[in-house]
Amino acid sequence: MNVILDNSYRIKYQNIIKSMTNLIPESMSRKIDRANVQQAWMVDNFIKVADKKKLHLCVGCYEDTAYEYLCKIGYEIIGIDPVINESLETFVQKYPHSQFHTVFSTSVIEHVEDDEKFIADMCQLITPGGYGLLTCDYNPNYPNVPKPFVDVRLYNNNDLENRIFTLLQQKEFAIYGEVDYNGNIDFEYEQCRYAFATIMFQRKE
Repeated sequence: MNVILDNSYRIKYQNIIKSMTNLIPESMSRKIDRANVQQAWMVDNFIKVADKKKLHLCVGCYEDTAYEYLCKIGYEIIGIDPVINESLETFVQKYPHSQFHTVFSTSVIEHVEDDEKFIADMCQLITPGGYGLLTCDYNPNYPNVPKPFVDVRLYNNNDLENRIFTLLQQKEFAIYGEVDYNGNIDFEYEQCRYAFATIMFQRKE
Protein backbone atom coordinates (compact mmCIF):
# COMPACT_ATOMS: atom_id res chain seq x y z
CA MET A 1 0.00 0.00 0.00
CA ASN A 2 3.02 2.28 0.35
CA VAL A 3 4.03 2.31 -3.29
CA ILE A 4 4.88 4.32 -6.40
CA LEU A 5 1.85 4.84 -8.61
CA ASP A 6 3.28 4.24 -12.06
CA ASN A 7 1.63 2.85 -15.20
CA SER A 8 1.11 -0.57 -13.64
CA TYR A 9 -1.31 1.07 -11.20
CA ARG A 10 -3.02 3.05 -13.96
CA ILE A 11 -3.86 -0.31 -15.50
CA LYS A 12 -4.87 -1.80 -12.14
CA TYR A 13 -7.21 1.09 -11.34
CA GLN A 14 -8.78 1.65 -14.75
CA ASN A 15 -12.16 0.32 -13.55
CA ILE A 16 -12.17 2.63 -10.54
CA ILE A 17 -11.27 5.59 -12.76
CA LYS A 18 -14.10 4.61 -15.12
CA SER A 19 -16.53 4.43 -12.20
CA MET A 20 -15.41 7.85 -10.96
CA THR A 21 -15.82 9.30 -14.46
CA ASN A 22 -19.35 7.92 -14.68
CA LEU A 23 -20.40 9.22 -11.26
CA ILE A 24 -18.67 12.64 -11.23
CA PRO A 25 -18.02 13.38 -14.92
CA GLU A 26 -17.73 17.17 -14.65
CA SER A 27 -15.08 17.03 -11.92
CA MET A 28 -13.14 14.29 -13.66
CA SER A 29 -13.13 16.25 -16.93
CA ARG A 30 -11.01 18.95 -15.27
CA LYS A 31 -8.27 16.54 -14.21
CA ILE A 32 -5.03 15.47 -15.86
CA ASP A 33 -5.78 11.93 -16.98
CA ARG A 34 -2.46 10.40 -15.95
CA ALA A 35 -2.72 11.99 -12.48
CA ASN A 36 -6.05 10.29 -11.72
CA VAL A 37 -4.17 7.24 -10.48
CA GLN A 38 -3.71 9.05 -7.15
CA GLN A 39 -7.43 9.49 -6.54
CA ALA A 40 -8.10 5.94 -7.70
CA TRP A 41 -5.55 4.59 -5.20
CA MET A 42 -7.16 6.74 -2.52
CA VAL A 43 -10.65 5.46 -3.29
CA ASP A 44 -9.51 1.84 -3.39
CA ASN A 45 -7.61 1.91 -0.12
CA PHE A 46 -10.05 4.16 1.72
CA ILE A 47 -12.89 1.74 0.97
CA LYS A 48 -10.77 -1.17 2.21
CA VAL A 49 -10.24 0.33 5.69
CA ALA A 50 -12.85 3.04 6.33
CA ASP A 51 -15.83 2.19 8.52
CA LYS A 52 -18.90 3.50 6.70
CA LYS A 53 -20.68 4.04 9.99
CA LYS A 54 -18.03 6.48 11.25
CA LEU A 55 -16.93 10.03 10.45
CA HIS A 56 -13.99 10.79 8.19
CA LEU A 57 -11.97 13.84 7.15
CA CYS A 58 -10.53 14.96 3.84
CA VAL A 59 -7.69 17.49 4.03
CA GLY A 60 -7.58 19.41 0.76
CA CYS A 61 -11.09 18.64 -0.49
CA TYR A 62 -11.29 21.40 -3.12
CA GLU A 63 -11.49 19.75 -6.55
CA ASP A 64 -10.51 16.41 -4.98
CA THR A 65 -12.34 13.78 -6.99
CA ALA A 66 -11.63 11.03 -4.45
CA TYR A 67 -13.45 13.08 -1.81
CA GLU A 68 -16.36 13.82 -4.15
CA TYR A 69 -16.69 10.21 -5.23
CA LEU A 70 -16.56 8.78 -1.71
CA CYS A 71 -19.22 11.23 -0.55
CA LYS A 72 -21.39 10.20 -3.49
CA ILE A 73 -21.22 6.53 -2.55
CA GLY A 74 -22.32 7.16 0.99
CA TYR A 75 -19.37 7.95 3.26
CA GLU A 76 -19.78 10.74 5.81
CA ILE A 77 -16.75 12.96 5.22
CA ILE A 78 -15.98 16.46 6.40
CA GLY A 79 -13.97 18.32 3.80
CA ILE A 80 -11.56 21.14 4.60
CA ASP A 81 -9.48 23.30 2.27
CA PRO A 82 -8.16 26.86 2.59
CA VAL A 83 -9.77 27.68 -0.75
CA ILE A 84 -13.31 27.03 0.54
CA ASN A 85 -13.23 27.06 4.36
CA GLU A 86 -10.08 26.52 6.41
CA SER A 87 -6.68 24.90 6.65
CA LEU A 88 -5.72 21.82 8.63
CA GLU A 89 -3.75 24.06 11.00
CA THR A 90 -6.84 26.07 12.02
CA PHE A 91 -9.16 23.07 11.94
CA VAL A 92 -7.09 21.05 14.39
CA GLN A 93 -7.26 23.92 16.89
CA LYS A 94 -11.04 23.57 16.93
CA TYR A 95 -11.01 19.78 17.18
CA PRO A 96 -8.07 19.02 19.48
CA HIS A 97 -9.21 15.48 20.24
CA SER A 98 -9.13 12.56 17.84
CA GLN A 99 -12.54 11.89 16.35
CA PHE A 100 -12.10 10.78 12.73
CA HIS A 101 -11.78 7.13 11.78
CA THR A 102 -9.94 7.97 8.55
CA VAL A 103 -8.11 11.14 7.55
CA PHE A 104 -6.91 11.39 3.96
CA SER A 105 -5.17 13.91 1.75
CA THR A 106 -4.43 13.62 -1.96
CA SER A 107 -1.40 15.46 -3.33
CA VAL A 108 -1.43 18.28 -0.78
CA ILE A 109 1.56 17.71 1.47
CA GLU A 110 4.17 18.61 -1.17
CA HIS A 111 2.70 22.13 -1.20
CA VAL A 112 2.99 22.58 2.59
CA GLU A 113 5.98 24.35 4.12
CA ASP A 114 5.95 22.46 7.42
CA ASP A 115 5.08 18.95 6.33
CA GLU A 116 5.96 17.38 9.69
CA LYS A 117 3.38 19.56 11.44
CA PHE A 118 0.90 18.68 8.72
CA ILE A 119 1.35 14.97 9.46
CA ALA A 120 1.29 15.55 13.22
CA ASP A 121 -2.00 17.44 12.87
CA MET A 122 -3.47 14.62 10.80
CA CYS A 123 -2.37 12.11 13.44
CA GLN A 124 -3.97 14.13 16.22
CA LEU A 125 -7.37 13.86 14.54
CA ILE A 126 -7.38 10.08 14.00
CA THR A 127 -9.13 7.81 16.48
CA PRO A 128 -7.37 4.76 17.97
CA GLY A 129 -7.36 2.03 15.36
CA GLY A 130 -8.07 4.60 12.63
CA TYR A 131 -6.13 5.33 9.46
CA GLY A 132 -4.26 8.06 7.62
CA LEU A 133 -3.77 8.04 3.85
CA LEU A 134 -1.54 10.35 1.82
CA THR A 135 -0.25 10.73 -1.70
CA CYS A 136 2.65 12.99 -2.62
CA ASP A 137 4.88 13.99 -5.53
CA TYR A 138 8.01 11.83 -5.59
CA ASN A 139 11.38 11.51 -7.24
CA PRO A 140 14.15 9.44 -5.61
CA ASN A 141 16.79 11.83 -6.96
CA TYR A 142 15.37 15.00 -5.43
CA PRO A 143 16.81 17.59 -4.65
CA ASN A 144 19.12 16.95 -7.60
CA VAL A 145 16.23 17.17 -10.07
CA PRO A 146 13.84 20.08 -10.72
CA LYS A 147 10.46 20.26 -9.03
CA PRO A 148 7.26 21.92 -10.26
CA PHE A 149 6.94 25.57 -9.30
CA VAL A 150 3.79 24.82 -7.29
CA ASP A 151 5.58 22.29 -5.05
CA VAL A 152 7.60 23.13 -1.96
CA ARG A 153 9.46 19.83 -2.42
CA LEU A 154 9.42 16.44 -4.03
CA TYR A 155 9.71 13.44 -1.72
CA ASN A 156 12.53 10.94 -1.89
CA ASN A 157 13.09 7.60 -0.16
CA ASN A 158 14.86 9.15 2.81
CA ASP A 159 11.85 11.43 3.39
CA LEU A 160 9.40 8.57 3.19
CA GLU A 161 11.18 5.66 4.84
CA ASN A 162 13.18 7.54 7.45
CA ARG A 163 11.91 11.02 8.24
CA ILE A 164 8.16 10.47 7.90
CA PHE A 165 8.10 6.87 9.10
CA THR A 166 10.03 7.94 12.23
CA LEU A 167 7.61 10.79 12.88
CA LEU A 168 4.65 8.43 12.60
CA GLN A 169 6.25 6.01 15.05
CA GLN A 170 6.74 8.87 17.51
CA LYS A 171 3.02 9.61 17.21
CA GLU A 172 2.22 5.95 17.97
CA PHE A 173 1.27 5.07 14.44
CA ALA A 174 2.46 2.11 12.38
CA ILE A 175 2.91 1.97 8.63
CA TYR A 176 0.02 -0.04 7.23
CA GLY A 177 0.64 -2.64 4.56
CA GLU A 178 3.55 -3.36 2.28
CA VAL A 179 6.33 -0.86 1.54
CA ASP A 180 7.76 -0.89 -1.97
CA TYR A 181 9.01 2.42 -3.30
CA ASN A 182 10.56 0.89 -6.41
CA GLY A 183 8.62 2.21 -9.37
CA ASN A 184 8.93 4.14 -12.60
CA ILE A 185 9.17 7.91 -12.80
CA ASP A 186 6.65 8.35 -15.58
CA PHE A 187 4.70 11.58 -15.00
CA GLU A 188 5.64 14.99 -16.34
CA TYR A 189 4.36 18.43 -15.35
CA GLU A 190 5.93 21.85 -15.89
CA GLN A 191 8.79 20.04 -17.66
CA CYS A 192 9.57 18.16 -14.43
CA ARG A 193 9.55 14.40 -14.24
CA TYR A 194 8.30 12.68 -11.11
CA ALA A 195 5.82 10.11 -9.86
CA PHE A 196 3.26 9.77 -7.08
CA ALA A 197 4.06 7.98 -3.82
CA THR A 198 1.58 6.79 -1.23
CA ILE A 199 1.73 6.56 2.55
CA MET A 200 -0.76 4.61 4.64
CA PHE A 201 -0.63 4.42 8.42
CA GLN A 202 -2.71 3.24 11.35
CA ARG A 203 -3.02 4.49 14.92
CA LYS A 204 -2.39 1.92 17.61
CA GLU A 205 -5.42 0.84 19.62
